[in-house]
Amino acid sequence: MSRMRETLRRRLRALEDEGLRRAPLTVTTLDGAEVTVEGVAGTVVNLASNDYLGLASHPWLCEAAALACRELGAGAGAARLVTGTVSVHRELEAALAGLLGAEGALLYGSGYLAHVGTIPALMDAADDVIYSDRCNHASIVDGCRLARARVRIYGHRDAAQLGALLCEDASSAGRRLVVTESVFSMDGDEAPLEQICALCERHGAWLLADEAHAFGIRGPRGAGLAAERGLADRVQIRMGTLGKAAGAYGAFVAGADELVGYLANRSRSFIYSTALPPAVAAAALAAVELFDGDEGRRRRAALRRVAVALREGLVAQGWDVGDVPGPILPLHVGDPRRAVGLAEELLGRGVLVRAMRYPTVPRGTERLRLVASAAHTERHVERALEAFAAARGGTKR
Repeated sequence: MSRMRETLRRRLRALEDEGLRRAPLTVTTLDGAEVTVEGVAGTVVNLASNDYLGLASHPWLCEAAALACRELGAGAGAARLVTGTVSVHRELEAALAGLLGAEGALLYGSGYLAHVGTIPALMDAADDVIYSDRCNHASIVDGCRLARARVRIYGHRDAAQLGALLCEDASSAGRRLVVTESVFSMDGDEAPLEQICALCERHGAWLLADEAHAFGIRGPRGAGLAAERGLADRVQIRMGTLGKAAGAYGAFVAGADELVGYLANRSRSFIYSTALPPAVAAAALAAVELFDGDEGRRRRAALRRVAVALREGLVAQGWDVGDVPGPILPLHVGDPRRAVGLAEELLGRGVLVRAMRYPTVPRGTERLRLVASAAHTERHVERALEAFAAARGGTKR
């Protein structure tokens, strides 16, 4: 035990020396706009959450969760294929399929579980080939690693290189799968889905689009970027999460009935995981129903306004936040220690942001990842910009 302790101490010190050691904050209240943080006086403006529409504390979701918990219990008690399936799981899957215009949907415990279950289940032969964007999320990377297929990485959003790789493998006897985020989590930029769909159709490849950061906030009724671009029927596999814009937890894969049926039988992270707690599924169902109504439309419009105001204010101050519209604003720093130091300074000034460092982003691209929410008011944006302006005064240019 002492040898293990010393080894791990050394490795933690190495992370500390590189500015890469992570430590969680203790948030004592949860809200889409403001939170209190242990050890910090007062409330702070929350620019670190993925609660895009401010639904995590919405009374409709909370009431739905409480009712389901009282009626169905705190936990599902088993995996879905044993005794874990309850009515709300089926209702949520049907609602998701309806929202996305898909034949069916299958729930997973998280986006990570969805990818590490779906990709290996579909690509399970040595002559299969997976094509993955260089900036795909870690859950996609790990799903590819678990698959028996050969994995080829193409440049970020580089449809030309993807096409060249597909041509190189034209004689491959196996299946081919292209995997991309539709909206990328660290920069907020978008995959060239039209070009990718055309390439997949030309070369007989399947396409998996991770809509985690588009579901609920992009497209008609929040159905995602593929739907917004009119490509929903050309993307065979759509994944989305329920813990971001939907304000709850979990994830899903949507597509043809055959896809859903196959994954239910071959996806290990679905088969061998306890089902989502009924309360969580009920909260997510309330969110999906909200997406489709007037409040969903109002909140998506509010999110766009807040994102524009925040971006324009930061650009006016001279910060580098890129030029991609949307709620994800990557404030580029380029050094892990400076990123951590800037985040700490901003927290002291009443704004919560988090530093993104390797391996979440490549070395040299460290940044603060700011996230707008529909729950932010004009005053929240003003407070945030005041803090950034003050920090800018002491930041090396």
